[in-house]
Amino acid sequence: MAAEVMATCRTYQQKQAVLQSLWATLKEKSKRRQVKKFGDEVFLDTWFPLGFPGDEEEEETGFPLGNLFVNLHTREKFDSLMHRHREATDSLLEFIEYYGVVPKKILTDGAPEL
Repeated sequence: MAAEVMATCRTYQQKQAVLQSLWATLKEKSKRRQVKKFGDEVFLDTWFPLGFPGDEEEEETGFPLGNLFVNLHTREKFDSLMHRHREATDSLLEFIEYYGVVPKKILTDGAPEL
């Protein structure tokens, strides 16, 4: 079971928002034209360490290192590092505190770690 979960996480890792496939990972169509101001919609993704190229064992056992918020109005990125067993809600509170804006909608790629 753990191997299946890690394989799924690795698949999502390759589609993260930090790569160029931000829109391809969304399951629902974006209403980007309707997003009128900063903070209306954000995309949340969790990122993992990749280790050395070709070191698949390192990739499979890597623990999440941070949460990345991408604002869909400006494409501005807010990176929040995880500090030992930290959840996405902690990162969201950091985002709100930093920008002073509560996102109206948070989109994800449906990865198991979220």
